[in-house]
Amino acid sequence: MSRKSQEVQEIKGRVFVATDSRYVDPFTMTLNHGETFGVFDRQGDVVNLGKKLQGIFFEGSRHLSLLDFQLNCKRPLLLSSTIREDNDTLNVDLANEEFSIGDRIVPGGTIHIKKNKSVRNEAYNETLKFENFNSFEVLLSCELRLGADFKDVFELRGFYCPTEPGEVQVKQGTNELVFSSIGRDGIERRSRAIIDDPRATFCEDSIVFDILLSPGGESSINLKIDFEQRIASTSQTRITHETAGGTHLASLKKRLPEFKTNNTHFDHWVSRSSLDLMALMSRYNELIYPMAGVPWYNTPFGRDGLITAFQTLSFAPFIAKNVLKFLAINQSRQDDAQSDSEPGKILHEQRKGELANIGALPFKNYFGAADSTFLFIWLLGLYVKRSGDFELLEELWPNFSFALEWIDQYADQNGDGLFEYIKRNPNGLDNQCWKDSWDSVSHDNGELAQAPITMIEVQAYAYKAFVTASYLFELKNDLEQSKIYVKRSEQLREKFNSAFWMEDKKFFALALDKDNKQCKVISSNPGHAMSTGIFDQDKIKPLVDKLFSEELFTGWGIRTLGDKEKRFNPMSYHNGSIWPHDNSMIAYGLKRYGEIDHFHTLVEAMFETAQEVELARLPELFCGFTRVDNESPTLYPVSCSPQAWAAGVVYLLIHSMLGLSINSLEHRVIFNDPTLPKFLDQITIKGLEIGGGVFSFIVKRVSSTEATVEILQRPQNWKVSINK
Repeated sequence: MSRKSQEVQEIKGRVFVATDSRYVDPFTMTLNHGETFGVFDRQGDVVNLGKKLQGIFFEGSRHLSLLDFQLNCKRPLLLSSTIREDNDTLNVDLANEEFSIGDRIVPGGTIHIKKNKSVRNEAYNETLKFENFNSFEVLLSCELRLGADFKDVFELRGFYCPTEPGEVQVKQGTNELVFSSIGRDGIERRSRAIIDDPRATFCEDSIVFDILLSPGGESSINLKIDFEQRIASTSQTRITHETAGGTHLASLKKRLPEFKTNNTHFDHWVSRSSLDLMALMSRYNELIYPMAGVPWYNTPFGRDGLITAFQTLSFAPFIAKNVLKFLAINQSRQDDAQSDSEPGKILHEQRKGELANIGALPFKNYFGAADSTFLFIWLLGLYVKRSGDFELLEELWPNFSFALEWIDQYADQNGDGLFEYIKRNPNGLDNQCWKDSWDSVSHDNGELAQAPITMIEVQAYAYKAFVTASYLFELKNDLEQSKIYVKRSEQLREKFNSAFWMEDKKFFALALDKDNKQCKVISSNPGHAMSTGIFDQDKIKPLVDKLFSEELFTGWGIRTLGDKEKRFNPMSYHNGSIWPHDNSMIAYGLKRYGEIDHFHTLVEAMFETAQEVELARLPELFCGFTRVDNESPTLYPVSCSPQAWAAGVVYLLIHSMLGLSINSLEHRVIFNDPTLPKFLDQITIKGLEIGGGVFSFIVKRVSSTEATVEILQRPQNWKVSINK
């Protein structure tokens, strides 16, 4: 079978990242701003060797595939490279190697080159600053090599499209170099590289310029690259979706409360997560939405957005409001096998790239998620309670009702009271749960489960959706419907605990297959499902003991699959790796069920992981090898970073530490059994917006199971209580 045939076969039914689609090294530098992002090497260049993923991307296409700075026909020496805290600026310090000008030798390390690079508002900007530390004049010969291939990100991930791509055209101007290509979707994509400086000469694939530096002198040159997309037949019609570029980072960050602890490393983790999360926000008309992650998933995902909003709800409810409104607007109105959609279903994924536009992939507006509709209902109830926003509840009530209709008509395909999934589009996702790779659901003999598949956490989300529906109907004074959903939640809970419990393993099954046979493997999914409170109390201790056994707990976190299972591979995507967001949901469930010691163990593992990775930025996932003293966690080669629900981890952990419950309908804040891990003596939170006012407080650690709360500021008529 040819390589291309293999790629066509492998892409079917799953999210695919080819093993040779990788970064040049694990120390790439990533900048992002809304739907524009760049992946650079440590020199701040884009130099792709083979099938590598570097470049500057805009709305699903690589608008710049080559950006290589040369000094005297060589790459300079790297001194250092750092990403500024606001996440959209990369600073690179370089120096010259020794070279000669006529008879004069210019010693190495006497010319300093400073690159300042940023992405924002559909553009890339770079300033090159040169400084001469010699006592004589120096002439520098510089070149910027440029190139664009306009490849769809899915092609870089390994997908083969039999239709030939459009040819890339290059046009030289007096102060610009324009790359353009008309895609298979009839859209012209353009990258305009501009240097408005008389020293610059524009060639077919490069910009050359000489820099004359006086003794001790300095000089700068500025490069700007604009990214555009237009309908080819009407070149004046701009079709960029990100109407105002990425949302301004500073204005969003002001809406977050101030976090301060006695641990500067923890504070840095919070700050890094805050900046990453805000930088991932993209604007869609009047709404913002968190992009799932850079580089593979820099697009709206329903599940990812909903879980990110859940993680951050206590401290940033505006994220939940925007996520709910965006998903309501994009809720399915049709029954369509191509997009795996039915009326009332909530979006899984939305893509704007070339392959989605021509239908080669089903992901333009794709609904292949069994859980997003349940999560939507759960988040709606949580948000209304947190914010008291009845206006939004009224606005989204038709969407809520529509979602309930989808559950009744489509979610339970065999009528057994549980909720299954099976893809309808042959090229859709085989697995429509958060572990959505093709091989993530298996039996203990290693065989893959056959669809329809009944996934454990999907049932848990459904349980919370029914509990939430009861709550929302009660708020609307429809007590009859409220009672119906109380009964449905109780029935589901009883059926769930019976159908999924493995008495021989004292653990819950991963899933049920098409014959309702248990997938009797040890996985993280039951821990994830703890977050909903669906488990019977008598099953919690054996469940937790297994989660923290050597099968699952590595010291860095809990693996997705136990190390005794046939499909276990610590370097796999879902069969033995560690996902920080998964661990945050498990931690939330541990605190919910009063497993304080295990909760602290997991919090400490996530904190220590954050200290070991670059920038204290938790990645999408990392390898599930057992922790070894004096060694860092092993990185996963194609993990997204930054990634939204990885950035949301620290927020959910803080929420869980505090046991925080904010009820704007009753003007009450409750701290349910607040506790702090041993590395935190206290945490101060100021400027938390509640009820149109501000809430500030200090929590201090007394012991491993006890903490005190001191109120600094609260809105008038709000009550605060501590439940032990």
